[in-house]
Amino acid sequence: MRFFLRIIAVISLTYSPACCLGTKGSGRLGSGGGKSKNSNNNNRSRSSAKDGGPTAAASSIEKGRRLASNTKKKIKEKSKSIQSTLAEAKAGMTVSSIISQSISIPVDLDLDLEGIKGGIKSGIQDGKGLFFDSLSRVDLEKSYIALLIAELKEKVKTGDISDMIASRLLSAESAMAVKTVRKIIEDFPDHGVKDVFALYPTKDVVASIIALSRLQSASYYAYNKMEQYNNGRTGGSGSWTIGTDLLAAALKDYSDSSSEEGTTGDVSDDIDDNRANEILKERELIADLAHYSRFAHAAYGWKFALLSGKIHFGDTSMLLRKTGLKRRHLIATNWRSKTHLPAYFLARDIKRRKIVLCIRGTLSPKDVLTDLCCTAEDFMSHEEEIALNMTSSESSGRGFRKLYRTRARAHEGMLKSARGVANATHGLISSELASNPDYDLIIVGHSLGGGVAAVLGTFWRDTFPGLKVYGYGSPCVGPIDSHPTISNSIVSVVGESDPFSCLSLGHLADASTMLSKFCEDKILRETILNNTRSDVEELDESELKWCLKTMNNLAKDLKAEKFYPPGRVLQMKGSYFGPVTDDVTLTEVSQENAFRDLRFHPRMFDLSLHVPHRYEVLLARIWRSAKMRRKSSNGQ
Repeated sequence: MRFFLRIIAVISLTYSPACCLGTKGSGRLGSGGGKSKNSNNNNRSRSSAKDGGPTAAASSIEKGRRLASNTKKKIKEKSKSIQSTLAEAKAGMTVSSIISQSISIPVDLDLDLEGIKGGIKSGIQDGKGLFFDSLSRVDLEKSYIALLIAELKEKVKTGDISDMIASRLLSAESAMAVKTVRKIIEDFPDHGVKDVFALYPTKDVVASIIALSRLQSASYYAYNKMEQYNNGRTGGSGSWTIGTDLLAAALKDYSDSSSEEGTTGDVSDDIDDNRANEILKERELIADLAHYSRFAHAAYGWKFALLSGKIHFGDTSMLLRKTGLKRRHLIATNWRSKTHLPAYFLARDIKRRKIVLCIRGTLSPKDVLTDLCCTAEDFMSHEEEIALNMTSSESSGRGFRKLYRTRARAHEGMLKSARGVANATHGLISSELASNPDYDLIIVGHSLGGGVAAVLGTFWRDTFPGLKVYGYGSPCVGPIDSHPTISNSIVSVVGESDPFSCLSLGHLADASTMLSKFCEDKILRETILNNTRSDVEELDESELKWCLKTMNNLAKDLKAEKFYPPGRVLQMKGSYFGPVTDDVTLTEVSQENAFRDLRFHPRMFDLSLHVPHRYEVLLARIWRSAKMRRKSSNGQ
């Protein structure tokens, strides 16, 4: 801690106004006004010695040397502390300069001894003044350091040291975000998060984590098995929940009907119109998801592309090559993110007649600050905010706000980022859509970008009709019963076991609550460990039912407000590093069932499950599989 405080003191001193006082000429005594005065005296000496000869000049020089020597002795006797700095650096330099300049004086010139004496005295006085000014500055700096140390001690006692550091080293927006994050951590108990490692022995905590991990794995396996059985009994016509591959079913219906009828691409008349429209929409959705996954990947620029083994010269070059766009189709690019303002680009997709706003995910420390501002905040749409501002009655305004706040609630950092992107791009998008009335707006993004896109899509849902949002690796954005979580215009693709698909402040609170219960109830913990010793595939039906029932009973006591991926959620399963021929599925899932718990498993921190290139590769496989199925069904 002492080392840390010293580092802070040095950093603060470096940027302090007191230090800035000595930056100009304070390092060397006598570099100020004394030099100019001596120069004037030299000029006067030169102008006054017009009639003397070489002998007189030499005599004057010798007298000047003796006078300078006597002056040095007097200075040494008066003050030993300023001997080296004042006598040698100031008086010595001045006399030397006078002598050197006097030697170069032409013959028949005489020196003004009074001028020499005046120059020496002036130099001595100036040197003394600068010396004592330097001492005053040192005293001031010592006082500043003492005040800084006292302030640091007080900040350490009150816990406000992070705010002070942030205010001195970061921008105002970043400093505010740091303050918000610190407050969230301090309020962990109020959010229901328990520090289990501080409350219980480490051995009990580790055993509880293992027990919870096994219980989650067995209960999810049992639930999926039960859903598959129910869907098999109903012919797959039930609700679209875990285990139901809606897109594969739609493509199967298409291929079966086209194979029977020998069509070349249209849906068979044997299928009713509603089902036919649904099949066509799902085919278009697969194509769009695969297409715009490249845009979401391109938003990270050329450095991130190195992870996929590709080298691009510049961010814009990578964007153009990845998406197939022309430079003239780019409307705006912002490759440098700020706190609550992620990087983005705006472009025209000519083939699909879309204005594409693509928002980058987490890449910089400032993006991490945005992620960590993870509390919930209510908001209204852009049009409703305008209406509220136009409302003259304060009471009716409060009623309008209250009416909407029951339906729109999201991650604070993502909401502020959405407002930042909205302020930067609203005018450009409005102008582009006005110039191209047959175009629609589509917002895409990966990770943090997908979350910000979902909030922005909700914010603009009444502003730009026909707006769509595609999110890849979408994080937890808002509660289950509000927008954007329940929005129909948002599609989120979430990879299986993506570490950020079930991670929010509420998930942490619920996980710590269950771990706390297992630490206190050793009998329950040991029972879970005994009933799940085998792999989940080897557990019998009674053990699976017991695990599912136990997990559901534990869930009844979990009251924290959890966030979920937004909109219609499609879970993607497939091997990123496997052969190209491996099957990849895209399954529509229920948010509350699939992402209810923070899952503990060996790959819960595996970021390779979250990278944008994984989504691009697997979605491209799905689209190629769909096209191959279509060709084979048409006999091509």
